[in-house]
Amino acid sequence: MMTLGMIALTTNAILSPNILLNLKKLFSNKIFLVLIGLFVVYIIGIFYSNNLEIAFNRLNIKLPFLIMPIGFAALPQLKKQVYLKFIFSFFALVFFTSLYVTINYLLNMDAYNEGYLFAKIIPTPIDHVRFSLFLVFAIISGFYLYTKQFKFKYDFETNLILGASILLIIFIHVLSVRSGLFALYTISFILGIQSLLSKNKRKLGIVLLILVFLLPAISLYVFPTFQKKIAYVKYDLNQFFNEKKLSQYSDSRRLLSIKVGLEVFQQNYLFGVGSGDMYPEMIKIYQRDYPNLKENDYLKPHNQFVVELASFGILGFLYFIFAILYPLWHNKNYKDWFFLSFHIIILSSFLWEGTIEGQLGMGFYIVFLLLGLNYIEKKPQLNE
Repeated sequence: MMTLGMIALTTNAILSPNILLNLKKLFSNKIFLVLIGLFVVYIIGIFYSNNLEIAFNRLNIKLPFLIMPIGFAALPQLKKQVYLKFIFSFFALVFFTSLYVTINYLLNMDAYNEGYLFAKIIPTPIDHVRFSLFLVFAIISGFYLYTKQFKFKYDFETNLILGASILLIIFIHVLSVRSGLFALYTISFILGIQSLLSKNKRKLGIVLLILVFLLPAISLYVFPTFQKKIAYVKYDLNQFFNEKKLSQYSDSRRLLSIKVGLEVFQQNYLFGVGSGDMYPEMIKIYQRDYPNLKENDYLKPHNQFVVELASFGILGFLYFIFAILYPLWHNKNYKDWFFLSFHIIILSSFLWEGTIEGQLGMGFYIVFLLLGLNYIEKKPQLNE
């Protein structure tokens, strides 16, 4: 459905009678061109890859960098209420999904609590890391909708959104997925510092900074899943640094994947190994240096930055950083706290996962990036 939606959006732009005007809008938008440039990097990486199957598969996943700017170039600027309804739709979907997950947890609480000591997690409809990122964005979306006093009809709807946002904060601590918690705390800390430096928002800044330190402390005493997660992480990291039975521990395997990915980069530091050869090169290192590791434990780097370094070297990595940060820097878009928060979620997730190496993560990033840009940036007026 996500793919069909992207294709429909792009087809609308291409088959439009105003196609020439749409192309003018596309090529006059620097952010669109920068994002398309990322797709070009993956095309270039094919030419020095030996494994074309992997290379074209990765290119297919990155196709939204090309087609979505084309699709959005044909769209008018979203009105406030329309944009807020898009945000609310996501917020409501995540909230009711979380409600279902919570009910399931309460019905099997003891079993799920115990599972956290063995790297197991409360079942979620999608991968728990992606789901935790969606949770953080939903929390931020709820507070954004509240500040905009969004409602369909009745005034009390605004307070319901605020209450639901607070419940999601509680739920994300029950779920206790580090990627989501790290993103939430990072957003709170950065916005707290910003507010503290502002004369009119110092009280808000103090509250946010207090919550950054208070919420983890409270969670350690209140939520069994949070307690057991912390205990497991400490034990797992100890096993990694002592190189004991790495295949048995999730965090150890993830850290090892980053280490091996960096080795691939160090051997090809200027241009990397191309779009298709990163994982095959990693397998060689796994087999050579970690003969006791099972083949199922040969993970790709759990770090998007390392993925880019190994694939495209320092040159491709620098362009990747530029392309990811440019939409935030352009026209000082970082001054919009909601747009900034979205980028903090994405950038923080890059430390723990190859976020945009899968269709779901890629779709999440490009859709809400372009929706946000459509709303906050004024479009140039072009004549046919």
